[in-house]
Amino acid sequence: MRLTLLKLVIALGVTQIIGFGSLYYAFALIVPTASVEFGVKPSLLFGVFSLGFLLAGFAAPRIGRAMDEVGAPRIMAGGSLVASALLLAISFAPGFPAFVALILLLELVALTVLYDAAFATLARLSGPHARRNITRLTLIAGFASTLFWPLTGWLVQEIGWRGTYAVFAGMHLFIAFPLHLWIARGQADPTTASVTAPASAPAFAPLRPQAARKAFAVVAVSFALSGLVISAMSVHMVGTLEAAGLGASATLIAMLMGPAQVLSRVIEAAAAALPPL
Repeated sequence: MRLTLLKLVIALGVTQIIGFGSLYYAFALIVPTASVEFGVKPSLLFGVFSLGFLLAGFAAPRIGRAMDEVGAPRIMAGGSLVASALLLAISFAPGFPAFVALILLLELVALTVLYDAAFATLARLSGPHARRNITRLTLIAGFASTLFWPLTGWLVQEIGWRGTYAVFAGMHLFIAFPLHLWIARGQADPTTASVTAPASAPAFAPLRPQAARKAFAVVAVSFALSGLVISAMSVHMVGTLEAAGLGASATLIAMLMGPAQVLSRVIEAAAAALPPL
């Protein structure tokens, strides 16, 4: 089946929903039962999760270079296989130390299957249409929390947190991996040449080197601060709402975060002609 931009965005949208849903949003709903089984405080598990993000930050430059050398779609295909294996291993973790080690490895592998790799893929295959297609991708992936919070809650209740991770492993192996492999093969197929496009002139004048360095520092700090707030709230959203006395309604209310994210991206797309900053 020929790889087109529309099929590319839809395929990546599906894998991003699975990726963010299983590797990020699900953790908050797994912590309560996993912490009881291991006999540790939930805050310790969240600390391990945060440490995984920190380690991923240090590994990001090297993984980025690998994407440039090998190609992001191939990295995503391999990452799906490794993520599946790690998720399955977590479901059989014999104790807390093994659980910690596997979660840290999983967060490193997440770099290879989430937005970092997906955006690199779209930038490579979409050419001057990259920004528009990245926005389309985020519109789809924005529903990850809406779908996976209730799904995870139901799975944990029915088959436990270990069974839930086993189901997630199957999603990466039987859905995400084939899609990433299809994209990796499609980009090298001569019939998909229409997917790529020559680079166009930048829409806005580039900054001078000194100003560019200052702008980069400002953007880096703003990304870090916004990421801190968004990541913290996303992970603790359900627990915070439950602590506020909302009970079973907490998950339903938290699900609204997905549509809210999608709405913000629709607004961003409508203002595409404006400077990014």
